[in-house]
Amino acid sequence: MTDKVNSTVNLAQSPEGLTLTLQPTKEGEADIAYPELVGYLKGLGLPSIDYGAVKLAYKRERGKPLLIHQGALEPLRVEVSQDEMAAHLILYDYNEEAPEALLSRILKALEEQGVKYGLKREAVEEALARGASFKKVCVAEGRPAREGGDGGVHYPVAPSRLELDDGQSIEQMRVWSDPLIVVVEPEAVIAEKRLEESSDQDGMTVTGQPLVSSEGADVVLKGLGAKCSEDGKTLVASQKGQLIVHSQGADVGPVEEIEGDLDGDGGALKVEGSVVVRGAVRDGAIIRATGDVEVWGDLWGGWDYLCFSSNHRPARRLRGDHRSVEVDRGGDNGDLP
Repeated sequence: MTDKVNSTVNLAQSPEGLTLTLQPTKEGEADIAYPELVGYLKGLGLPSIDYGAVKLAYKRERGKPLLIHQGALEPLRVEVSQDEMAAHLILYDYNEEAPEALLSRILKALEEQGVKYGLKREAVEEALARGASFKKVCVAEGRPAREGGDGGVHYPVAPSRLELDDGQSIEQMRVWSDPLIVVVEPEAVIAEKRLEESSDQDGMTVTGQPLVSSEGADVVLKGLGAKCSEDGKTLVASQKGQLIVHSQGADVGPVEEIEGDLDGDGGALKVEGSVVVRGAVRDGAIIRATGDVEVWGDLWGGWDYLCFSSNHRPARRLRGDHRSVEVDRGGDNGDLP
């Protein structure tokens, strides 16, 4: 039986064995590449191929049938992939057999190769109907294991700052009227666990071997100045303070809030944490803080808005004199640049 796998390639069974004929290409017709031809022949799973004859047919003997495999071929071959996730059928020469008998032979060959799951009977019948000789057809497929999705964290409140795993921070992009420091009240929900909707599912190979899936990675909510609900799905503030989120939840840090102006009569304001002045900082007033500093009103030196972070660059590019605000950067209490 002959099957033209390419416009230039013909395979045929002869009394001596399998012959290959490469037809000359016509004008404007694309020729098969030699590596593509070799790959196709290797994919047929033949016991042996004379690649010297193949090369001769490709380079010099166009239009002439050359013997590339000696001896009669079995009507079919079944191959199971190395990972056992697929089984392929290759039909060689089945002129002599009735379709019903050949179908029974195919099913028996699949059984002998241990194929028990994912049989695509319609693919087998279609291959027989269209005479798909010398072609590899997938006739069984396994089901891969589906891994569960990893959990994540949702933040109901827009945070002041996002602390990354390497200790760096990302400022929220805000307009001038938005606050840099977000203050939350006790019992406020600051983080929620979110799980992927897709659940894990075990798989199966075509040989019936189970593939065990794994659950997705869980998220354990935690944070300083916060407490987790009994079911582990919600993190709430245990104190009033500044919200700073991170990959596993959120922290609520200490914050000093000043409603109105800050003058210099009381000396320097020293705070272990962050400071929000919802007013102006008058001449002579000094703020020393280990956290973030935010001034809503005028600042000594002509400022109308200031926001500094304690461990990274300013959230805003400042102009002029800001000697009235100092931020502790791990022991360095010098004036801000």
